[in-house]
Amino acid sequence: MHNLKCKNGSYKGTIAECMFALTLRYPLLPIYMSCSKCLWVIGKYLTSAQRFFMMQHWHSFDVVEYNDGKLCLYEVKVRNEYQKKKNLKPKMTLASYQMYEEAGKAGFEVKVAFVEFLDNWEYNVEVVDLTADSCYVDKPKKYDRV
Repeated sequence: MHNLKCKNGSYKGTIAECMFALTLRYPLLPIYMSCSKCLWVIGKYLTSAQRFFMMQHWHSFDVVEYNDGKLCLYEVKVRNEYQKKKNLKPKMTLASYQMYEEAGKAGFEVKVAFVEFLDNWEYNVEVVDLTADSCYVDKPKKYDRV
């Protein structure tokens, strides 16, 4: 029997994004949907600046939710029991954090969803507003674009 919690790689993140999307009413997963298809559906509710932002950063979001005329962008983070006990904040690159700040200025709601895998396919989800306190913004590395 394989244990997903012990695996490395982005599988946990992709599965967490899909499981989190199940908790939303109208989720859009950019990894599985093109930006043009999304804009065809919800573009009439966006300003031209928001449309341009969506086209420019479409694959940078984990989950997008359209609900009651508002668009919310989610960054999904997997949290394990050790991180929860120690109250450790998940890492986020400076570029990602700046992109989400820009999204907030453009009029989008920006949130972080923490997904914790439990036994027997159960999971917990905690959603908070994205602030400098909700994530640890990692310092730029040598080859990062700043």
